[in-house]
Order: sequence, then structure tokens, then C-alpha cells
Amino acid sequence: MLNKRERSIFETHFFGELPPAEIARLLGTSSASVYNSISRARAKLRQERTRVTLSLYVRRRAEQGLPRRNVLPSPP
Repeated sequence: MLNKRERSIFETHFFGELPPAEIARLLGTSSASVYNSISRARAKLRQERTRVTLSLYVRRRAEQGLPRRNVLPSPP
């Protein structure tokens, strides 16, 4: 999912509450690079959250004996 650098930047920004400029200074990189890493990390986490949510939904339906998918009838 997140590589080591992305995870470090993400955790420092969100949990350490450091601004991107400060993170850039600590890592010896540009603020633009930090902003890009934060953006990529958010997108990856959003995608993973969607994957996990859908997986749990499908599993819950299977446990209830409901079909995995709903086939729509053909239009008239």
C-alpha cells in the first residue's frame, strides 16, 4: 500500500501535525514533493478503504445467504 517514505510523511503530517514545509525541511526535500506524497497517500488510503468496505459487504451478504451480485432484469 504505502511505501516507507509515503507512510513517514503521512504519519508526520497527520499524527505529528507538522506542516508540509517543516516536513520538507526535515527530509531535505521540497514542499511540492511533500504535498505530492500526501496527496498520493490520501488517494491510496481512500482506495484501500473502499476495497475493504466492499469486501466486508460481500462477505456479510454471503454469511446471510444473499447472492454475491444482483442481476438486473432486461429492459422491456
